[in-house]
Amino acid sequence: MINVDLVADSYSIIGVMINVVVLMKSIALIVLLGLVGLARGDLIQLLGKEAELSIFKESLYGATWLSFVQDDGKITVFAPTNHAIELFDRLEFERQAEAHKKSFLRNFFVQARIRTEELPDRSGSFQKASPLFYTKKWEDGQEKVYVNEAQIIRQAAGTEDITIYLIDRVPNFKQFENVPPSAKDLLKDLDKLFGLKGLSVDGFRSRVEKLKLWDLFATQRGTFFFPMIESPDSRLTEEIVQAHVIPGKVLFTPHFQHERFFTATRGEGGRRFQISLVNETDNHISNQLNDRSFIPVLVKSTSVGNKPGEKTSIVSRLHLANVPVENGVVHFIGAPLGFPTKSVWDYLQNEKESLNRFNNFVDIVRNSVEFKNELRRADRKTLFIPSNHAISVLPADVWSQYKSNQSELTKLLKYHLVQGQTITEDSLRSSSSYSPTFTAANVPIVVREIQCTSGCTFNSGANRSILVECAGVNATVLSSDIGVSDGVIHIIDRVLGAPSHSLGWKLQNEEPLATTQAVATKGHWNKKLDNPNSHFTLFAPNNYAWRQISKSDYNRLVRQPSELHDQAAGIMNRHLVNSQLSRDELLKLSELRTVRGDTIRLSHDNDQIKLAWGSRQCSVLNSDIHATNGVIHIIDCVLMESDDLVSTARAVSSSISVVLAGVVAAIFFIGRH
Repeated sequence: MINVDLVADSYSIIGVMINVVVLMKSIALIVLLGLVGLARGDLIQLLGKEAELSIFKESLYGATWLSFVQDDGKITVFAPTNHAIELFDRLEFERQAEAHKKSFLRNFFVQARIRTEELPDRSGSFQKASPLFYTKKWEDGQEKVYVNEAQIIRQAAGTEDITIYLIDRVPNFKQFENVPPSAKDLLKDLDKLFGLKGLSVDGFRSRVEKLKLWDLFATQRGTFFFPMIESPDSRLTEEIVQAHVIPGKVLFTPHFQHERFFTATRGEGGRRFQISLVNETDNHISNQLNDRSFIPVLVKSTSVGNKPGEKTSIVSRLHLANVPVENGVVHFIGAPLGFPTKSVWDYLQNEKESLNRFNNFVDIVRNSVEFKNELRRADRKTLFIPSNHAISVLPADVWSQYKSNQSELTKLLKYHLVQGQTITEDSLRSSSSYSPTFTAANVPIVVREIQCTSGCTFNSGANRSILVECAGVNATVLSSDIGVSDGVIHIIDRVLGAPSHSLGWKLQNEEPLATTQAVATKGHWNKKLDNPNSHFTLFAPNNYAWRQISKSDYNRLVRQPSELHDQAAGIMNRHLVNSQLSRDELLKLSELRTVRGDTIRLSHDNDQIKLAWGSRQCSVLNSDIHATNGVIHIIDCVLMESDDLVSTARAVSSSISVVLAGVVAAIFFIGRH
């Protein structure tokens, strides 16, 4: 027989035990939540110590998942600064931060301690589908560390469990559905990338499928370029498809700098392709598709053959940069690399190419029917296109004058076109001479490569720039060798034939005239060359000419800036004429009068202009360097004598002698009386 009281007591004991277990679990949970809350509080408190991280810190409020980001108590935070978020677009950052329970912010957290001294190649973030790649690069003599495209600025104060780094930009964290796809997966199905549904790379995908090149994108680490084309193009051969992959290197846009990287192509005859980035004006790169406000960055593909002068380049606009995938990074570009898809005229007309680059020049071209017809001709050609900035720095009245005079406008535009010839960077390097060719305006144009120690253009490589000299204007090539079906295009930083700066500016920025500039600055003589209401002709000795004067005179005039201000002004005034005289006008003259009052004799022999003053004989080496208020002609000697440096001193000495003689006479006279 069952003892009912015993059973009841047993149930009571079991009930008490259950209550004790529940109570213990509750206490443990309270302790755990308290510890997690303390850790979260520590993180927010640490972020609060950095004024530069206030926006990022505020965005974390309400992120419930923040309590569980620790793995063995170790977390690393890559925190974008306020400036980085503003550059990205603060409203867009806050919108993404608020969406999907603040899941976007998980991308900035890693469940491990990441040390810059022992960087892994990559890691996952707390948002599992977004991989992080780590890169070290030596730039400007110092080591820089990147996480994807963001540079680590410095490490903030942390704890043993929390490591915080400040980064200089918001990386392009696109939201994948589950795990990050490989480049192959992404190319097969762009719907895996939220925000790009409907974006078409069908033409490129179709060619990869047909050529059975999926392995190129499947597992190997690399940098991948996806051209956004809808229809397959038979010119996308195996060699050209391979030219869209840089194997073995994960290169986000800041990693390119001035370097060129070989692609997977190994064509017949040793033909290979290199990829570089071309940034014609600014280092800002947009991660936002269809952002019409950003300054364009271009992807430049250069084919390198085994024959001199065989190198050509194709440029494609970078539309969406820095999309991380499982095996590297993907960049979306506007057109295929490796072969031209447009003629010169089509390239100009394409708004996607000209926008924010040279659309101002295109607007001017539309005003000249004759020049448009020149561009449409089937001949091979070289076109030099002034950038938007080059157009913008010209005074408004200059363009008004050209627009009211069709013949002058057409002539100006023709300065920028060479018909029947393709002038490339590689052909310049393989040529030993700088002989001029002629533009469509029948005016000489000289294109040459120079070594430069500073101020090299963004894409010119190490210590090289290409200069274009035509119609009195010297321009620098910003973007070279843009291949088109009927020739080549170069983007330049000046409008050829249209001066945009004063004589003073020109003198200061002409390297062959650096010594003349040094002498002209004495006593601020050069300031008169900035007067917009004056019109001068300056005969400027080149640097070599100054070296031909005596060493002592050179040292006093050039090496000792505090001496001889009046004498330097006198010498410079002998090289200045108070009217604007072109080369053609000089050929008609036999003499002219300088600002100092000296007479310069002129002669010419086979179109070579010669100057004579006293015993000095000079030749004009380079003429018609135009400025807004005059013109410069470079000469090969200095119009001066050694007496020019002592005349003032002699006058002062003579005056002192006269005064002393007078004083002595006065004393003698007083003594007699």
